[in-house]
Amino acid sequence: MDPVDDRFLTIMMPIRGRMQVRMERRTRMIQAGTALALGPSERWTRVERDDHRGFRAYVVKIPPDSGPVRHALPGHQADPVLATSAAALAGFGALLN
Repeated sequence: MDPVDDRFLTIMMPIRGRMQVRMERRTRMIQAGTALALGPSERWTRVERDDHRGFRAYVVKIPPDSGPVRHALPGHQADPVLATSAAALAGFGALLN
């Protein structure tokens, strides 16, 4: 999939399998137990199933100008990957489950 997502903050959290995300000539691999928070950007995404169980992930899109998000996001960055603490990701994952 080749989305150009220049309107949303995107959080990707694989539950089963892996995601390979390529942007700006860099490839990042995430798997169950990890997450990737991306600011508005253009990217290529490939998913890989986990053995015979298939692939499953939470993908959340948030408008960057929404109140709580606007205060949490840094200004313009060269790298669209947003630093996210492990505690914040765990809490976010619990909220989605």
